[in-house]
Amino acid sequence: MSNCLNNHSRPAFHTYDTICNHSYDESYVRNRKIFNLTQKCFELYFPRLKRISNQIYNEGVAEYFKSNSLILNSVLKHNPSKVSLSVTLDESIHYVFRFRENYSLFIETFLNLDDTNDTFFELYKDNNLVFSIKDSLKNGLNHFSDNISDTYDLRSKSKRSYACSE
Repeated sequence: MSNCLNNHSRPAFHTYDTICNHSYDESYVRNRKIFNLTQKCFELYFPRLKRISNQIYNEGVAEYFKSNSLILNSVLKHNPSKVSLSVTLDESIHYVFRFRENYSLFIETFLNLDDTNDTFFELYKDNNLVFSIKDSLKNGLNHFSDNISDTYDLRSKSKRSYACSE
């Protein structure tokens, strides 16, 4: 929302004042920061894929741009307290999300030049495995949402920290 007041009634000083008040939904600001963070993490780590091969590098870039928004739009609804993204030399892209009450979600996509990429999902509660599946992004994210929503409402406010991880 933007409310701007203009004051053009000072002919003696020939000044024009504009005062604006911009307000944004807190979740919008948080989500933009997380999207920016994952982009910076990817930019920092994706050159590792070039050490493997140009084909893996290209596949990694395509996978990130195909999946990042889908993953974040789905997971951010559940208000993670920590988010990290890493690209590793084992030809994979890793996301880690931590939530209240000791829940952790791991999403790992292994890049595959001969077939479709393999994506694995694991959800833990207090270091105990809640589920582990290999599935499409859409199905895996739905499975996560169903499992986490059945447990409790994660959308309450909590301290948040976000970082790239190696």
